[in-house]
Amino acid sequence: MEIDGGVTKKAAKNAPKHIESTDIINFCVEMSTVADAEEDEYCGYVYNLDAVLENGAVKGEYKCRDRYGDALAQSFSESVEFMQRLYNIINEYDFARYNGEYCFVAGLPDNYGALVDIKFASGEQIYASDNETNFIPREAVIKLVDLFKSRAV
Repeated sequence: MEIDGGVTKKAAKNAPKHIESTDIINFCVEMSTVADAEEDEYCGYVYNLDAVLENGAVKGEYKCRDRYGDALAQSFSESVEFMQRLYNIINEYDFARYNGEYCFVAGLPDNYGALVDIKFASGEQIYASDNETNFIPREAVIKLVDLFKSRAV
């Protein structure tokens, strides 16, 4: 039984901190800026960014909701080049360094933290989750949101 405020932290010792493949086939990132100190257009949201490569095309979805519950969801289709742009961002900000990290604080609402789940054509994966803190660097948050938002219709 989980106790409110109880913390579970784990790190998969064998999770690679470097990914050889550059070919993303499935991208799922959830991240919160609700607790950000910066007050700008990115602050105060929970973002869900999803993209999957199917039959040579990318199907994507951009979702965001503000701290008051107002939500927006938009889907889009893109060329494979979209996945390369995603790879460039995750490589630039070294998302693989978080691979295998897991932190869960019982009793928190669902509008904090971050989750990264990225699958590659090679079978490699980057997975990390923290429901308390958004570990994704702010600059990466901005680049990811801008990329998905610019494609959403």
